[in-house]
Amino acid sequence: MPTVPTIDAKPLYAIAGVGELAVETLRAQAKALPGIAQSLRLDLTTQAQSRRIDLTKQAQSLPTELRKQVETLPTELRRQVDELPETVRKQVEELTATIRKQAEELSVTLRKQAETLPTELRKQVDELPETVRKQVEEFTSRATKSYGEFAARGEKFVAGLRGDAPKSAAKPAAKKPAAKPAAKKAPAKKPAAAKVSTPAATAPTSAPAATPAPVFEAPAQPTLNGDNS
Repeated sequence: MPTVPTIDAKPLYAIAGVGELAVETLRAQAKALPGIAQSLRLDLTTQAQSRRIDLTKQAQSLPTELRKQVETLPTELRRQVDELPETVRKQVEELTATIRKQAEELSVTLRKQAETLPTELRKQVDELPETVRKQVEEFTSRATKSYGEFAARGEKFVAGLRGDAPKSAAKPAAKKPAAKPAAKKAPAKKPAAAKVSTPAATAPTSAPAATPAPVFEAPAQPTLNGDNS
């Protein structure tokens, strides 16, 4: 009977976990909304009362302030007109000195930057691969962790909707990926099973029995009486 391939439900659980987290966040914000509105209403009331008191005080003191300004304005304007040439001369001198100083400092700063720029660039170029590698590792680690957390959250949420316990909590000992690599050591034994015995390795067969050489009988020698023995 053909085996039915299993489907990894972890991505679906991760999506469900993200959705459940968003719903939970919205619910928490909705619960906190009345309290925030009440606090905002109290703050606005307090600020309005304080502003009203300040405006009342300013309106009461405004005529007195205006009368003082009108009385002192001619004297103040005359004093500023008398002091204007001297003030302008001082400002021009200070501005010239400031510009000269900034130009000198800028020249020194640019020279230092021009001297240190090749070293800084070389250092940054040397450190760039290591920095990128660390950032990729940190991003991969955070993504893997978040993916696992969302998957676990989604699995728990789906299990709660179905009314049963999540598989990850019911069977924690079922996932043992460490036992699989041991089964992959079998290919090392295949060459021994595929050996074919060679003629040199087989036991020597018994050699065929040596064929006896033919024996020829010599003719009998005649005797003196003429008899044959």
